[in-house]
Parts: sequence; C-alpha cells; structure tokens
Amino acid sequence: MAAAREGVQVGIEGNSSKGCGSRQGGRSEESALDNAFMFSLIESCKLNGLAPEKYITFLLRKLKGTDQYTDKNALLPCFCTA
Repeated sequence: MAAAREGVQVGIEGNSSKGCGSRQGGRSEESALDNAFMFSLIESCKLNGLAPEKYITFLLRKLKGTDQYTDKNALLPCFCTA
C-alpha cells in the first residue's frame, strides 16, 4: 500500500525492512529505529480508529511549512480528531 500526495510518498510494506525510511537496505540500526517508529505510528492509528494513510497525510500537511507546532501532543494519534 502506498499513498502519494503533493510529492510526498509514504510506503507501508507489511513486514519488509525496506519499507519506511530504510537506510542502507534496512541493515542499519537507524533503519531499524525508523521502521519501529513507523510501525508503532501505524498501529497507534489503528488502535485509535484512524486510517494510517489519512493520519500520516494529515500529519505531514500540519507540519509542512511550519518551523514549530506549539502543541505536538495534539498531533499524536490518541489525541487526533482528524
């Protein structure tokens, strides 16, 4: 599954380590952390009744063009009303 909007592509590839934010083919520690973050975010969306693709699109739009968002906690899936 992939969502592409306004030049931003977010990939969600099941259990593939080459999916979200992989560096060096998914073999580095940073890549593992990136993947863990994305999978955690996706599962948090599901637990809170949000469609992951819609939430990520909402999040990127909110953060796009802003240097600082004052209430970052409000953007977490558990508090999001998008």
